[in-house]
Amino acid sequence: TVPQDQLSSEQQQEYREVWDHFDVGKTGSLAPKEYAVLMRAVGEDVSEQQASSMGASISFNEFLANRQAKWLDLFAPKIHVLV
Repeated sequence: TVPQDQLSSEQQQEYREVWDHFDVGKTGSLAPKEYAVLMRAVGEDVSEQQASSMGASISFNEFLANRQAKWLDLFAPKIHVLV
């Protein structure tokens, strides 16, 4: 089983599908403008300038790490309270 403080394989697959939709060139990375659009699609208010602070291109692993951190911020404290 997946530890409760990590994204499940199903969640990771869903994020991969979203990523692949935006990575139309199949390069494995997105420009800051594309990344900002992707983040807005998953409910985050990220500007192109904020995305640019991550570098000239953002990889899927960086995106997944961001989603993992967001998941921990939102759900991990609640899980520990319930346990």
